[in-house]
Amino acid sequence: MATIKFLYRSRKQNEPITVKLNFSHNGKQYRLFAKSEITVYTKDEIKDNFKLNAAKIFDKLIKGELKDMLHEKIIKPRLDSEIADLKYYILDEFDNTNIETVAKNKDWLKNIVDKYYKPSDENDTIQLPTNLVDYFDVYIKSKKGDIKESSIKKYKVIQSKLNRLEKHFNTTLKIENINENFKNQFNEFCDLNQYSNNTKQRELVLIKTVCFHARYNGLKTHKQLEKLKFNREDVEHPYLSFDELETIKNKHFDKDYLDNARDWLIISCFTGQRVSDFMKFTSKNIRIEDNKKYLEFKQQKTSNLTTIPVLKQVNEVLNKRGGNFPRPISDQKYNDYIKEVCRLCEIDEVMTGKKRISIAPDGVKPQKHHYRDVITSAPKYEFISSHIGRRSFATNHYGKVPTTYLIGITNHSTEAQFLNYIQKGSKDLAKDAHNYFE
Repeated sequence: MATIKFLYRSRKQNEPITVKLNFSHNGKQYRLFAKSEITVYTKDEIKDNFKLNAAKIFDKLIKGELKDMLHEKIIKPRLDSEIADLKYYILDEFDNTNIETVAKNKDWLKNIVDKYYKPSDENDTIQLPTNLVDYFDVYIKSKKGDIKESSIKKYKVIQSKLNRLEKHFNTTLKIENINENFKNQFNEFCDLNQYSNNTKQRELVLIKTVCFHARYNGLKTHKQLEKLKFNREDVEHPYLSFDELETIKNKHFDKDYLDNARDWLIISCFTGQRVSDFMKFTSKNIRIEDNKKYLEFKQQKTSNLTTIPVLKQVNEVLNKRGGNFPRPISDQKYNDYIKEVCRLCEIDEVMTGKKRISIAPDGVKPQKHHYRDVITSAPKYEFISSHIGRRSFATNHYGKVPTTYLIGITNHSTEAQFLNYIQKGSKDLAKDAHNYFE
């Protein structure tokens, strides 16, 4: 996750505000700087409203002493608007660029700011659509090659949903009308189709991203756009404790496919990797250095070259299989099988969590758009999915292993993202802290 600050870095008149971009990658902090074209005041603002000379006005602004109408009613609204536009543009570009590319290019921020102020003239020769659904095509086309197909797919899903919304309400969504009224309409449509609050908020953020892109290309947007949001629901995500993993490890399964899935589950919980990565592990990924085993691979999502230690639990699985990893299976089968593994291991404590269900009418074969994530209570094994390995690794080792090492293994971009995976309550963390200090 990146953060942006705007700084006054000069005492000279009419000097531009500096943009500062902070982010972390592979446990290292990065700070990039670039000059914007935003100034604290304009000559006209000074001339038309005050008899004080520009230097004194600027000096008072820097010291935070100026509380009169020049700053609060004239300069501040302009600065807020200009800063917000540039901020959202930079964050959008950052989110849609491989973080490895940003980390290696010290001029990345400067190039993006230059691009913001001196955009390509490509859109000057075409008529851009002013309705939201059609503009999604413009946005997707502009991002081809810059973002992954999985991200493009998310935008197409939202575009399809908005198309259905238009038909339901017999309306056309104009970009300039994406405001509180639209939010209420979107909320009503999502509730009617049983979408969760977290889905609403996630998709509203992407809708706003498309609108900011339209604004950047010269289209009008509503003044309420920046503040649109839904409150997210806190959802308990399951993780497998060390005791539960020991039970799973020692369980005997008569069926080979369950034994195979169990071994993958153990591997995932002690490597902290995504299913898209660990399901591709082979003996060729293992490197031995100073008599220690390491796994070396490129993460599919981030394209980062990653090296992690082979922990003893993973090594036990490899030894069991003659130095080889389990047989690879599809994500869907893996999700189904590990639920069965945990059920047979009696990991059935009732909990409340997020579960995917079908809302297809009786007698109708469920399609992709029929599935919803809902908050419900059920035995723990019903909430088990491929991501539990990543959460279990982060949660079980947090407080026992330095966070820097853990982030180096999970390859989260920031510590804040890593902490989202920690599912221990305050009492458990307090116990860990007590044991640590003893």
